[in-house]
Amino acid sequence: MRAKLRLVLLGVAFLALITFTYFETRAFIASAFWIIQTGAMMALFIFAHNSLAATALLVGMWFVATSSEVIPARYRGRDDILLKHPRALATFFSVFLVLQSSVVWGVPFDVRAIAYCLPVASMEVYGVYLAVLTGLRGCTSLRGVASVYSVFMVGAAVETAIILLAVG
Repeated sequence: MRAKLRLVLLGVAFLALITFTYFETRAFIASAFWIIQTGAMMALFIFAHNSLAATALLVGMWFVATSSEVIPARYRGRDDILLKHPRALATFFSVFLVLQSSVVWGVPFDVRAIAYCLPVASMEVYGVYLAVLTGLRGCTSLRGVASVYSVFMVGAAVETAIILLAVG
């Protein structure tokens, strides 16, 4: 019974995070010009934005891991493959998100854009990889969560430096 309650609470938390992340992303995009002008505060805004996405990933993957405990094996089908090979899923998910975000933002694939985006993309890919892997393992220890957020903090600092160099 305790696992079922945890599954329901994680599902509600995941839906709330996804909804909040949607509205936060729209506000972040709408105020991107203002954020770029703030200079030092830009790293804080970017870190908060990326941390919210990482939290949604952690909770969502933890929900998947918990659902395998609650749902009987005969109804799961091939969901166990996600838990047996979490690194493969984390790698696929990370690469997919970066490619999808470059298509959404309309980043042209020229040498300059790749040179600017590569350090940030590599940090974000690694952060997403750690978030998915930590969540799927179902053990969200303080050390695992701190490693995810520290990668996104370094990524926010690198992204801020690149933006300030490109703009200024």
